[in-house]
Amino acid sequence: MAQPPVIASVDGSEKAARAVAVAAALAKLAGADLTVIRVIDIPSQRLLAQADALGLDDTLVSGRREAETQLAESVAGVTVGPACGVTFEVLEGSDVAASIVGHAIRRNARALVLATRAPKAVERAIAGSVADRVVRESPYPVAIVPPGAAYLGRKNMQITRVLVPQDGSSLAFRCLEFLIELPNARDLEYVLIEVAATKDLRTDAQLRLSHSAAWLRDRGVKSVEVVVADASDVAGAIVGAVREVFPDLIAMSTRGASGLGRLILGSVAEGVVRRSELPVLLLTPRMLAQ
Repeated sequence: MAQPPVIASVDGSEKAARAVAVAAALAKLAGADLTVIRVIDIPSQRLLAQADALGLDDTLVSGRREAETQLAESVAGVTVGPACGVTFEVLEGSDVAASIVGHAIRRNARALVLATRAPKAVERAIAGSVADRVVRESPYPVAIVPPGAAYLGRKNMQITRVLVPQDGSSLAFRCLEFLIELPNARDLEYVLIEVAATKDLRTDAQLRLSHSAAWLRDRGVKSVEVVVADASDVAGAIVGAVREVFPDLIAMSTRGASGLGRLILGSVAEGVVRRSELPVLLLTPRMLAQ
């Protein structure tokens, strides 16, 4: 039986292609259906009355028909694996983030996927955005596809290798627990990384990673590598490791479980999302608080 769906939220812009590509890859990993959604504004009663008086189709006035056409184009040719399907749905709502999260809750989503906006305003690419609110409010993991991952658009992405930052905490370890529960996750190649602020901390970090690697191997994972990076800039070290270990995805826990007001602003997770050229799968504060 198919798993709960992976849901990609798009907005009709060029970001849709990379969001759908990543969502399809996650759906394959999860053995799940893929649903692509778009939220449009609720048309006012006045506008609907005017349309009715003019004999116009309500779907033309609301933009629903155009949105459905764009969604159909975005999923054309996309496949997610045996016995799993690809669907799309247009939602109406004045609050985009709330509509996305509400739909995910109704569908008991396996994960949400959103692409962030163009890099011309990198300093505000996360804070205050729809993606920011979705990560704050979602009880499910959220994959953020940053502007640097635009090369994924229109590509048949495969997730075969994942970089998982660790820090010795139970919250960080939850990310490994989430991944290993995915039906096809044992076929992944795992690279576990911990950043040691000083060389004196390397031994403890290496020991923790070795224990985590053994935990994965005990559960059937065949390929696990560990990396200890010496750096004071944790996010920078994680992103820098990408060019050394060549993962397809970064998966990590957020650190906002006790302060949902600003989510990941100022955190390691936000720093990784800001600088990454890869999709970043985040275990959200609300998920980690459960």
